[in-house]
Amino acid sequence: KYEQGAKVYPAIPDKKKQGAKVYPAIPNFPIQCYQYDGTGIVSLTSNEMSHLICATECVKRDLYGRFKYFAIANGDRCFCESELPPAMYKRELNKTCSYRCPRNDKQSCGGSSEIVYFKLEITNTPPESGKCSITSPPVHDLVLTRMQTNLILFR
Repeated sequence: KYEQGAKVYPAIPDKKKQGAKVYPAIPNFPIQCYQYDGTGIVSLTSNEMSHLICATECVKRDLYGRFKYFAIANGDRCFCESELPPAMYKRELNKTCSYRCPRNDKQSCGGSSEIVYFKLEITNTPPESGKCSITSPPVHDLVLTRMQTNLILFR
């Protein structure tokens, strides 16, 4: 005879106790450009790609704090990554990652066979409208549960 253990139920958030608004922090410079072989799981494909769009997508998908980087290849493919590629795949940043982002032509969005990596960070301050090509609503609210873990609620 088997006895059933403790039942676990998801925490239902109280709308009155929602935490801080969270936005992606857009870095001023990329970390590095790497060779891109077309593999990997694309998080988002968009003909309106920008650093803000890719970073926002990665913050939305980062339920457990795994992603440390967002990366863009081919001008339109966004990746959310937990590690950088091996050093042997590094490429010269200004020569090979020369594609401009469709949504913001001042930003690098990789190359045809290159991918550019950026540090993924969050902030409680909304992006400045003059600094980014679009304004962004908060990505999600953080709610602290009794077990002191973050439960992420998507808008």
